[in-house]
Amino acid sequence: MTDIASIVFGVACLLAAFSLLLPVARAFNLPHTVALALFGILIGTILISVGGTANVPGDLLRALQYLRLPSDGYLYVFLPPLLFAAGLGIDLRRLTDEIGPVIILAVVAVLICSVVVGLAVSLVSDVSLVACLLLGAIVATTDSAAVLAIFRDLGAPKRLLVLVEGESIFNDAAAIAFFSVLFSIIAGTSSPGIGEGLFTFLKGLIGGGLIGYVFARAFTVAIARMRDAVLAEVTLSVALAYVTFYVAEANFGVSGVIAVVSASMTFASFGRTSLSPGAWDLLAGTWRLLDFWATSLIFVLAAMIVPQAFLAYQTGDILIVLVTFVATLLARFIGLYGLMPLLTATGIAEPVPGDYKKVILWGGLRGAVTIALALAVSESPLIPTEIGRFILVSATGYVLATLLVQAPTLRTLMRFLRMDMLTPSEQRIKARVLEVSQRRVRDQVAKIAKELELGKGDRPMGLTVLPSAAQSDSAPSQMSSKDRLQVAILAVASRENEIYFEYLQKGLVSRRILQILIAHSGRMIDGAMSDGIEGYQKAAIAGLRWRWPLRFALWVQRRFGVEMDLSRLLAERFEALLMEEIAIRELLNFSNSTIQELIGNDPVQEICQALDSRLESLIGALEAVELQFPDFAHALYQRYLDRAALGFEENQYHRQLAQSVISPEVYEELERERRARHKALEVRPSLNLGLELSRMLATVPAFSELDEETLSKVARQLRPRLGLPGERLIAKGKKGRKMFFIASGAVQVHLPGHPVKLTKGDFVGEMALITDQPRNADVIVDGYCHLLVLDRNDFQRLIRNLPELKAQIESKVAERLIARREDLGS
Repeated sequence: MTDIASIVFGVACLLAAFSLLLPVARAFNLPHTVALALFGILIGTILISVGGTANVPGDLLRALQYLRLPSDGYLYVFLPPLLFAAGLGIDLRRLTDEIGPVIILAVVAVLICSVVVGLAVSLVSDVSLVACLLLGAIVATTDSAAVLAIFRDLGAPKRLLVLVEGESIFNDAAAIAFFSVLFSIIAGTSSPGIGEGLFTFLKGLIGGGLIGYVFARAFTVAIARMRDAVLAEVTLSVALAYVTFYVAEANFGVSGVIAVVSASMTFASFGRTSLSPGAWDLLAGTWRLLDFWATSLIFVLAAMIVPQAFLAYQTGDILIVLVTFVATLLARFIGLYGLMPLLTATGIAEPVPGDYKKVILWGGLRGAVTIALALAVSESPLIPTEIGRFILVSATGYVLATLLVQAPTLRTLMRFLRMDMLTPSEQRIKARVLEVSQRRVRDQVAKIAKELELGKGDRPMGLTVLPSAAQSDSAPSQMSSKDRLQVAILAVASRENEIYFEYLQKGLVSRRILQILIAHSGRMIDGAMSDGIEGYQKAAIAGLRWRWPLRFALWVQRRFGVEMDLSRLLAERFEALLMEEIAIRELLNFSNSTIQELIGNDPVQEICQALDSRLESLIGALEAVELQFPDFAHALYQRYLDRAALGFEENQYHRQLAQSVISPEVYEELERERRARHKALEVRPSLNLGLELSRMLATVPAFSELDEETLSKVARQLRPRLGLPGERLIAKGKKGRKMFFIASGAVQVHLPGHPVKLTKGDFVGEMALITDQPRNADVIVDGYCHLLVLDRNDFQRLIRNLPELKAQIESKVAERLIARREDLGS
């Protein structure tokens, strides 16, 4: 076979072996990475002891001998998928809450580990201190894959999972950035000065982070332009990882690792709402596969070298591995028990429980990234052979030590600390879910048995696969009221987030509206996690406020008379409010059924009150839209119904295809026509704000009888303005500088004793301009309101030139002064 054919054959056989190792690892209760390492050592031993022959096993052995990459190949081939896959799985909201401990465990701990390991190893080895520091940077990279697999098997607490995941992703990024600095010094491509090294390190961190963010945002925008091109969208995400790494390293000279980490986390934040319906699940599955391949290949390729390296092992090498093992534990101990308490004492980070620290200390396994870096050094022609051998032997031996010593004993440690058990609250929820689920299952099976007339006569049938349902201990009343309410509100907040993604799958919302809704629901989840139902309600209220882009557009319109993106932003807000209203109605049903059955009635009542309050506010906001912009509101509701109809139509076609009622060809033709109709609905109905000056002037009685020439002069002195619901138009006690004509809508004048409502055709604010006295009342906009604004100087000129307008205003002022005296007299 040719070299290429042998490589393809060897990789294919290895991928098959990796898959077959999974059930083997589970049978022996081993992490998959441990099984991979042992398998690689076995293959390496066979390659040393047995030569290839002219048969299939011989071809395989020869193929495996060809599987060697150049030094940078390990970095450019394996690091992008390893890092990007890890970043996609990070829960950014939870990570933000734990950013203090994560920074200590990751960035600061990398420097501590590099220094501690470097100094310790330099005492027992003959290589330079810089080479020992390089070894420290390489072994500072942690591998969370094996640890998290154990955690999930044992049901470890969520916070512990977040800490370890966050540590792994940032740890690798910081360690490889430091590794690059030290590698350049040994290779002679940069000077060993501390200042230059620090500059290079910071340049790699900051520059890589910026490049990763920019590239991820650019790819996200490109993906958002696609529709129903799922395979292309997933392919772009793969390209993003490799392109970002290459451009950062080769073109900008910054850390490609940091760039990939930044890109993956940015893509995880913004990409999901930009993908076509159903694409995220395929994308996540693709990246799990790439991560599995990369991790498996790098472990086996490195482990295959171990037997050859062990042939040259000396007593000193074993001592170096032992010293490295102890030094890394000491470095983690310094970070966990020395620096972490300082962060807690200063209030920067939440306290980390002592049991968590023990598990994190012992759970610092090393894996694929460490081996990739060691292979890159050993295969580099820029690195002296002795240093390359020292790095490969020491790093590989240390990785095997962590996998063969720490990994198998981590389960035992967690069980000893009783961290494999659910909390009492979680145990009660589990029991309650089990009880409710079993009752439903028994009812469904009983219905099937009755329909099939099973279990009659002398041989009754029962269920043998279900355990006995718990009764009294599982009652929700066993939980405290606070715990039940917290569980319930988190379930509701999380369910709302899921509902919005379901709307995208059904084609009910656009990607842009989904981004708005997900951001809002994420803030409510954060509020519920930190402050329970009070935090949830605060976040819900804050979500109804006008965001800064809309406020800025309003300011530009009022200041310069330019609408800019005002109509688009208002339309997006209205559509988001509509979808939020629909979601809340679903949440009320969800609370009264699922949550009530699992948690009980009392917390559900509080949650329903909070949801009813949200619904009331939303309906009020939407009714204001319907009153002021009825055509737009009608078109928006009509589009929602049309989208829902197309979603139901799609389900019908899927069902008929699955039942073989229609052929695939007929299905494709029906779907093509349906997608064309759906695409036409992607265009949002236009929102005409009605701020055209001429139209507004014609609606005000004071200007309706003016001729066109005079109306044109008046128009130059008036400015249109959109009043927002609840906006304070005039503040009591302030000096008056302008008056307002109401073209449409209404305002409330809060006079002492009784409010006065002014509507279309009225004007307000004139008294302060005439009397030169402070404002005597607050004026609040009631719903959306179209206003014409007249400044003090323009007001004086206008009443001089228009006697009829002056007469109208003076007559109204006289009426209001009389009414004011009567109010004071009474």
